[in-house]
Amino acid sequence: MTIDGLPHQVSIAHEGGIEPLVCLLRSAVLGTSTNELHAYAAAALCEVAREYAANQTAVAAAGGLGACIAVLRSPEHSTEPKRHAAAAIASLTIGDEANQERVTAEGGIGPLVELLIRGEEGARTQAAGALKAMTLTRPTNQKMVAEMVAGLLKCAKETSERARAASAMASLARDQLFNRVSLAAAGAIPQLIRILSEAPETTLREVPPAEGASAMASASAMAGASAMASASPPARNIRSMAMAARAVTALNKSHAQVQATHELHSCVAQALRYLAMAHPPNQAAIAHDGAVPCLIALLEGSPPEVQAQAAGALWSLTLDAPDNQRLVAELGGIPPLVALLTRPSPVSTTTTTSSSSSSSSSSSSSAGAATAAVSTPPSSSASSAPEAPPAARKRLFKEAAIQESASGALHALAALPSNRALIAGARGVRPLVALFDSGVHGAIEQASGALAKLVVGSEEVQAQVAEELVAMLLSASEEDASFRRREQQQADEAACMQVLTTAPPLRAAPTATAVASSSTRMQDHVTSLMHVLATEPENRAAIARAGAIPQLAAQVRDCLRLPLIPQLAAQVRNGSEVGWLHASAHHGAPSPHRSAMVRRWAGCRRHARSPCSCSDPRCIASRRRRSS
Repeated sequence: MTIDGLPHQVSIAHEGGIEPLVCLLRSAVLGTSTNELHAYAAAALCEVAREYAANQTAVAAAGGLGACIAVLRSPEHSTEPKRHAAAAIASLTIGDEANQERVTAEGGIGPLVELLIRGEEGARTQAAGALKAMTLTRPTNQKMVAEMVAGLLKCAKETSERARAASAMASLARDQLFNRVSLAAAGAIPQLIRILSEAPETTLREVPPAEGASAMASASAMAGASAMASASPPARNIRSMAMAARAVTALNKSHAQVQATHELHSCVAQALRYLAMAHPPNQAAIAHDGAVPCLIALLEGSPPEVQAQAAGALWSLTLDAPDNQRLVAELGGIPPLVALLTRPSPVSTTTTTSSSSSSSSSSSSSAGAATAAVSTPPSSSASSAPEAPPAARKRLFKEAAIQESASGALHALAALPSNRALIAGARGVRPLVALFDSGVHGAIEQASGALAKLVVGSEEVQAQVAEELVAMLLSASEEDASFRRREQQQADEAACMQVLTTAPPLRAAPTATAVASSSTRMQDHVTSLMHVLATEPENRAAIARAGAIPQLAAQVRDCLRLPLIPQLAAQVRNGSEVGWLHASAHHGAPSPHRSAMVRRWAGCRRHARSPCSCSDPRCIASRRRRSS
């Protein structure tokens, strides 16, 4: 009931419902009720006190904070009640300094840190929230938490515990600047870098599943052969099976150790990434302690999640830090970052998957068209692309993280003129431009910023970027033409089937819509970058020589065919396309792409009047042509 809002919270407190809930939680401490009851009592206290100062004070006065801390300390309690107890502490301490002081006085920080490192995923999330509330305005708590986490990382022997301690550091440093200062003062940075520097070379490379399977098979065969050669015939089978099982167990254990080491590297790189974020002293300290070569080594041959965090750490280290930008370039970090952009794209992979599935469905439906048209009515799900399985979605998420981190690092590195030449020399222009077609939104933003820096002061790079952008526009135009041809063909086939049968017309294949939307999105990003580049006079000649004007004019002509914006079409028809483009290039108007034009023109009511008296460069040019 408390989830519905403040009135129910007030009613529960007014009717005396807080004390019984605290008593239930205290009885849980005495072990007189079940874990489920403990969890419900803590969850109820969490919601009763959420964002309501009066109930925060009432629950604390009734002993609710002490009961929650006792649940966290109890070894008999399972993860679920501890998770809700941590959530209740977070709800009771947010914005309440008196409750924060009570938790500190009763020793609640230690159990929360223990839960943050050794608890399960949901419990760790709630413990992190409680610790953030406890350290928001109290420097003593910040120092205490940082020292505890750093001490646990130093004392941890198991790889999994070290990974969780590093992950706890990342969680604390991600959103709060003062935690970055406290963790650095507690000596967290040298410990994290020591973990990366002591990693053996073999653990940095990911073993493909095929290699692991072949190694297991060969080990099993060798073990079986040796056992059969040294045993009597009745015992050969038993011994060979035992030796093979032992070899497989050893290989599985080795593979698990490698996976645990990869997880540790990912957590350490993530912690360094957030410790260096927007904090120049930490950026300098991390680079001085030798983290840069370790992070560059992780970029090559590591699993995708490790590569994404390593690239993200380099991004944080080099952002607005010229010394670190120079250091990364000197240590050879630019070519591996460029290589990360050439990995399979998450967007293109999704499009390929849906295209192949829809192609197979189209071919199967054409094979038995008459039967399908009569017996199968069209469904609403036929027009949407099939959803990717969870494993595929997870892989696509990792690839998207790699794209954004690598392009962000290159964007930061391109701030130095010497690094721009190195990025262009490493053939980084084409992968950055390719992100406009296949990248995620964050990667496209970073790629645009990197390309805008790369063209500064280099005619060769200006020409290369312009040629790549125009080639992408040309391919998008060809895709649009192909899409229209397929759309017309599908419409003709549907009309023929409607004549042959009495069934409703067939729906269009989902691939056409996917291709069209992808092409439009790519054109939008390309023309937006062209607009940014064209604001600098030195770039306009390269853009024009690359043949951009005909492609941009073609987009304006496409805009005339859009049926939903007749006012926009009338405004464009009143002027010259070449003159409009000329005015856009020289007066800084938005890029002449259909979606950008729709947003600008349809969003201004004054453009519907004739003549328009606004200061938009296109309207100025139109008024001049009318007066002449």
